[in-house]
Amino acid sequence: MLMLLAQNSADRQLGPMLTQLGLLIGLVVFTGLIILLIRKWLFSQGEEAVTGSMFDDLRRLRDAGEISEVEYDYLRKCIANKAAGKEPPPRPPELAPTELRARPGFDLTGQPLPPEVIRAMERERRNGA
Repeated sequence: MLMLLAQNSADRQLGPMLTQLGLLIGLVVFTGLIILLIRKWLFSQGEEAVTGSMFDDLRRLRDAGEISEVEYDYLRKCIANKAAGKEPPPRPPELAPTELRARPGFDLTGQPLPPEVIRAMERERRNGA
């Protein structure tokens, strides 16, 4: 009889405890979803602000004459494509890198090359030709 009473009272305590546990799990899941939504909203706001300030900086550089109109258009398209998750557009021919060449016997700063470098170049030219 004592065993039956103990088992009956344990069943009565288990019901409310399971209900409270279920409510607690539901509260944790609901709070997690709210946090995810707020985080997503905050990061989307920050991305638009950064992109907007980049466009403002580009406009300022163009208006100040520090970059050309072609550079401005290309960079604007690059930023827009990156924000959209796309590949950057092809570089216009006007912006192709140019090759720098110095006069023979001089470096790119206009300074003469050291004599040992000139001798090594002459030896290489004779051996290669």
